[in-house]
Amino acid sequence: MAVGEHAIELAEYLRTRVLELVVHGFDLARATGVPHGLPAEAVEATCALAGGLAARAGRAEEFLMAVSGRERLSAGFSVL
Repeated sequence: MAVGEHAIELAEYLRTRVLELVVHGFDLARATGVPHGLPAEAVEATCALAGGLAARAGRAEEFLMAVSGRERLSAGFSVL
């Protein structure tokens, strides 16, 4: 799939759409106080993708130290 000059494999593009749906699903659930009800598979895939993005961005150590409870993420940390 191509968007402008940038091409991405369809499977990878779909993973990014799942990530968006999960993150915004969490946002909506928090804002409304209603449980998110997202499929566990979608949440797991999103977590895996976020970790992969952190590694590709050279931020794997910071990400892993935070998710293992050893450190807090720095202000403004994002892999997107």
